[in-house]
Amino acid sequence: MAERKQWVAALPMYNVSASLRSDWTTLVGLVADGLARADSPLALTAVDPGEGPDALHAFWRRDDVLLSQTCGYPLMHGLARHVRLIGTPQFVLPGCERETYRSAIVVRAWDGPATLSACRGARAACNGPDSHSGMNALRHAVAPLARAHRFFGAVVQTGSHLASLAAVGDGHADVAAIDCVTLAYAAEHWPALVAGVRQIA
Repeated sequence: MAERKQWVAALPMYNVSASLRSDWTTLVGLVADGLARADSPLALTAVDPGEGPDALHAFWRRDDVLLSQTCGYPLMHGLARHVRLIGTPQFVLPGCERETYRSAIVVRAWDGPATLSACRGARAACNGPDSHSGMNALRHAVAPLARAHRFFGAVVQTGSHLASLAAVGDGHADVAAIDCVTLAYAAEHWPALVAGVRQIA
């Protein structure tokens, strides 16, 4: 009897708390149980893909990955030729509509700019250069205001949406775009972090 190939899976998006990470691992386990009982059974194990965009990009290209999640921006800018899209989640959260979602543009709650146009020259925080929700959506939002000139005074790469919320809240940055799913999860699991910001767009 031929030995079954060992597959791995990771669902790294929205892991803003230990309980959410546990939920995603449980989902992988349920998929693994289903695949093991199929007519042509597969062995699937949940793994940790590692921290940061470089680790994720390397993980997504492994030849033993059966299931994972990615942001749309890296999918459309290089990853699509390595993977096949099998589904788009539908979250029942404010800012989500079917398979689409929005990013909330936030500033410091007590003294942040009142409008997006008032953020000219401000310090922007983004989770990473390959994030649609944290970088590309914010860039798209300010493009009409930039008038062919640089809009923000500086851009700080934080490594995660939670870190961007913290950067805005503690004064290391002035504005950030946070995807609505992460923002909702953060409000549930890290309410003090979300209390430090205010949505302006």
